Amino acid sequence: MSALSIQVPYQIFADSDGTPLENGYVWIGTTNLDPRTNPVNVYFDAALTQVAPNPLRTVNGYVYNAGSPAQLYIDGVNFSLRVEDKKSVLVYSFPDGSGISPNASGIVYNPAGTGAVVTNVQDKLRSIEVSAFDYGIIADWNGTTGTDQTAAVQAVINNVFGTNRGILKFGNGRYRLDSARLDFKKVVIEGSGPTDNGATGGTEFYVGSVGGLYTTIEDNSGPRHTNLRITSSSTRTANDQTLLDLTGINYPRLDNVTLYGGQIGLKIAKGTVVESHYGTFTNVNFSRCYTGVSVNTGLYAQTHNFFGGRAWDCVEGCANEGTGASDINFYGTAFESDQALRHAATATAAQTKWFACRNESNVQPDIPVGQFTEIGTYWSGNRRAETLTVSPTGASGVLVESPTQIRNIGVNNAVEFASPNVLPNSLFEFDPSASRTGGANIPGWSQFGATHFDTGKATEGNYIRLERQGASGTVGFTSRKIPLKKGRYVFACGWKKDGASSTVSIDFLRAGVTFGTLGTYADITFPFTYSASELAAYVNVLQDIDDFQFRIQCAGSTNGRYFYVFAPQMVQGQRGILSVPNRDAVTTFWAAAAPTTGNWAVGDIAYNTAPAAGGFLGWVCTTAGAPGTWKTFGAISA
Repeated sequence: MSALSIQVPYQIFADSDGTPLENGYVWIGTTNLDPRTNPVNVYFDAALTQVAPNPLRTVNGYVYNAGSPAQLYIDGVNFSLRVEDKKSVLVYSFPDGSGISPNASGIVYNPAGTGAVVTNVQDKLRSIEVSAFDYGIIADWNGTTGTDQTAAVQAVINNVFGTNRGILKFGNGRYRLDSARLDFKKVVIEGSGPTDNGATGGTEFYVGSVGGLYTTIEDNSGPRHTNLRITSSSTRTANDQTLLDLTGINYPRLDNVTLYGGQIGLKIAKGTVVESHYGTFTNVNFSRCYTGVSVNTGLYAQTHNFFGGRAWDCVEGCANEGTGASDINFYGTAFESDQALRHAATATAAQTKWFACRNESNVQPDIPVGQFTEIGTYWSGNRRAETLTVSPTGASGVLVESPTQIRNIGVNNAVEFASPNVLPNSLFEFDPSASRTGGANIPGWSQFGATHFDTGKATEGNYIRLERQGASGTVGFTSRKIPLKKGRYVFACGWKKDGASSTVSIDFLRAGVTFGTLGTYADITFPFTYSASELAAYVNVLQDIDDFQFRIQCAGSTNGRYFYVFAPQMVQGQRGILSVPNRDAVTTFWAAAAPTTGNWAVGDIAYNTAPAAGGFLGWVCTTAGAPGTWKTFGAISA
């Protein structure tokens, strides 16, 4: 009796396209006969004691025995062989296997089509990819035990690819890579698909609490990683672990990747030499990370697009953290985390956009600086951000613009007029029929405290003067309630105060409650030049509101102090070109009845939210005041 080894050391069976045969059939039978009807005994050992099934089944081109690639033996020197794909379609057959080479280099590969060059299966496979199986890398992690493969995988990357590009492919299974971080350099890591919560189907890297993937080679044409899951032993923990670190990579690509656990699932940041721009991330899922995706972490990165995917049970779905981290876009992404989005207080240029996303977060996005834009997002549980934020220019966490970006402030400079001023009666025009010593003499504004009002004209435009009349207390005026659409607004005004014993503050209110203070200012020379660096601020309105108010006040302990205010303006936009129109725009809003509170100007319109037959389209203010006189308009037929 003689034994013939079919493979030395392990035979790789190829599909018709030259790729490793997956879930195929290998029939071995009597020479010159159909092996399907004339099978012979096949063994896993040379002693011919371990009987193998016939037909044999393949995984990634290999025949397996007890979880490892196997050698095959028969009792004899000749055999017939038939190879079929998973659909039982013939790939190739040999009636007499005595002359078959035990190596893939002996199998001819003939590509289809004109101009094709005949080669062999070995060269074909090597030109496409490198298989981890070829280097003895095994997937034996069962969730508890397994052989660490970190050093073996790193050796393949270092020795086979070096600093070159290439594809390292992993088949189905769970691989333990938890002894150290894995430097993938420029190599594409490709699996068969992410595993489903520890299931055996797909490719999973278990990286423990210290592992993860990163690169030491900064790359202007970054690699694409696809079809795998990276799992940490820790979840929702700030432990300095990053599962996939793409620092120093331009044009990074991820496709069908799941990142589970650790502190940061995906990190995108500028390297020492290469910045990080123009990433494309498709169906990337962040599960139980502390931060799903961290963009920048204090360095420069921009223009990254996420398509689909999900941030599930993370403490933070996305953290846009660095100066210059602009144009971070999510399309159809689901955020189901404690907090979906955070801008770091120092990330002044952070810019994040949501398009047709979904948010089921416990708390509203934390966006103290930068820009956040969302269109068509579904907000479950009504957890959209419901507050307004405002800070003085120069304070911590505020976007500071240069004076050249905010200009043309004042009524005398009508150059490049842009958006209308949302504040009422910014020219401080008095009611000509009323005394200028009372409280209701400036349409659109309400006086408080013992105050004397006066108006005049300076080089920069109209002003109003507030005079301290008592020994103590606060005096000033407040605008009527203003409806604002969600968006970003820039505010500016000119002012001068006379008297060191007086303090001046500019405040923003909602529902009569102060939520932001522009600041308290020292004396400035009069006449003066408007300065955006001193007098501009930004107001972020994160949802539509109807009760925004502006207030300016003067306090002190000495009589006879004067405070001058010039043309307060607030226009929508990030860096608006500010000027004062000749007349305030008409305020329009929706209501169930004519207003009974607030200060309103002639021409303001309230549209009826419940029009009915025989009723009216709405109400229009015909006499300014608090609330003024309102008349119906637009009769509806009975």
